[in-house]
Amino acid sequence: MRKIRIFQDDAYISLDLLDKEAQVIKIEDDIPGDNFSGMTMNTNEGLKRIIIESPDIMKNNAIEDELNDFYEAVVNDAPVTVTIEDGFRALKLAGIIQDKIKPI
Repeated sequence: MRKIRIFQDDAYISLDLLDKEAQVIKIEDDIPGDNFSGMTMNTNEGLKRIIIESPDIMKNNAIEDELNDFYEAVVNDAPVTVTIEDGFRALKLAGIIQDKIKPI
């Protein structure tokens, strides 16, 4: 199992990295007279609606894509999809996230 679960005040997001599936469950204010046919619930903050979505995920092999991109860049002098600047920003963001995580 390779899952990431994200909990927010108004949503739960589940990402299955192995099976490449995602599920988003959101809680929104109910809009009176909207003819919403889904699930609703009463809360201390009033009537809420529960929205369940399963977005389509492209089923590709990221490592294969990365190697093909590298090959095209080297052999055919093609531009790379992810630039050095993109990589630097990703590492910087990872460092910021790591600094914000508190040890248990």
